Amino acid sequence: MTCYGEAGASPPAEKAVVIYRPILPSDVILNVSELVVWPAGKADVTITLTSIGELPTRVSGYIAWGDDVQEGEIRGNAEFDLSDVTAPGNTGSVSTVLEYSFGRSGVYNMTACLKNNVSVVFASREIRVIDHITLRAVTVEYSDEADIPDWQTEVFKTSVNLNITAIVDTGAVEQFVLSADGDLLTNPGPSFTYAFDRAGEYNITVKASGEAGESPSVSTAITVARPLLRENFKLVVPSLVVWPSGEALVTIHLNSTAELPTGVTGTVDWGDGDPVTLVDWKNVTAPGRTGEVSEDFIHVYTREGNYTVTFMAGNEVSKANVTGMVRVVDDLALSRIVVSYRDPADEPGWNTTWLKTGVDLRFQAILDTGEATSYALSVEGEAQPITSPNSTILYRFALAGEYHINMSCSGEAGVSPVVVSTVKVAHPISPNHTTLRVPTLVVLPPERTHGARREEKTNMQGNSHLQTDRLDFRGFTGRNS
Repeated sequence: MTCYGEAGASPPAEKAVVIYRPILPSDVILNVSELVVWPAGKADVTITLTSIGELPTRVSGYIAWGDDVQEGEIRGNAEFDLSDVTAPGNTGSVSTVLEYSFGRSGVYNMTACLKNNVSVVFASREIRVIDHITLRAVTVEYSDEADIPDWQTEVFKTSVNLNITAIVDTGAVEQFVLSADGDLLTNPGPSFTYAFDRAGEYNITVKASGEAGESPSVSTAITVARPLLRENFKLVVPSLVVWPSGEALVTIHLNSTAELPTGVTGTVDWGDGDPVTLVDWKNVTAPGRTGEVSEDFIHVYTREGNYTVTFMAGNEVSKANVTGMVRVVDDLALSRIVVSYRDPADEPGWNTTWLKTGVDLRFQAILDTGEATSYALSVEGEAQPITSPNSTILYRFALAGEYHINMSCSGEAGVSPVVVSTVKVAHPISPNHTTLRVPTLVVLPPERTHGARREEKTNMQGNSHLQTDRLDFRGFTGRNS
């Protein structure tokens, strides 16, 4: 500088000065990630200086991230220096990018400080750090407690509603997506109601999404079986079994209009104390099988009685049983035929194997085993047998001779073998068959009357026989009648 006065002009004095363009708030543009997902919680901040003319001079600064860092403390790469690119005379715009990783989720007030030797400007922004969305697991349970089996099992039923729930580990979820058996379902809540139509093994996958993005998917594998219903079974048992042999043939049918019940096993209890018979239909009732399954079972009963046959079936998710009644009866057998007179007065007074014609005879069948409800008597020469509910049948022979007869009986067990016997029948002699003729008077001496005549006339079976005897009354006097 030079000064002037009466004395003239002074020598010039010189001093060097530095001139800085100050930083104006309008010169600063601050771009930040308004939303940061943790982890990693990485935030990017872009600081841009711009001016219509010369840029602010020799700018540097720092960022306070707002996450409990003490005032004045600089952490990480929070310092920045733009001195070189904001030298005097520089124009246009300059930028720098800073990165920072927040240690946890939260809302942070980030402040950027830009300064040079002549000015200081502060710019603030809010940064939201939110948790990443993660799912911990997927659970499956019955919607209705009534569908839960009474025993512990990891297998679920078909055609019943299941609750499929995603367990959220971290993050705020706005929507859940379920993938099951080719179906995709969405729901704002973590639970889905779903029913499987077919038996089998399935992978259930759930994903979640929200402001933080989409979570990794979480899967679980479940097994689904079609339950047994009482109407799926039919038990065919014989209503009557004859002993011996006492052999009962039982048939079990399993069918369904759609898929068969899955993995069926069971036992047949014969009701007589014998060991049960095992039934294993796992292969023929594998998932997806349709149609009908049937199997025959044979059991031998050793005594008569009424027995309840029970087929108890089950699989992993259900049980069912079906019963049938079997009646075992003794076979019918007759031991012999006893023949007697209906009226004891018709019996001869002596022991004889011959029977009389013309009187009622009792033919009694002696039952050896079984229970009979009807008896039949067949007589040689008769076209039809005589039947009766009683074991004794009356019959009268008209003609003498030797006859073959047989008797049988019938009942629940069927018809018994016949018992054969032979009877001999004769016409009895009665007063109607004999005529006695005698003279009313005989005169002695014998040289004049040599005797009396007796005539006997017998008529049996239509044949006439005449016998004449002389009776010698010599030495006899008197009246004879």
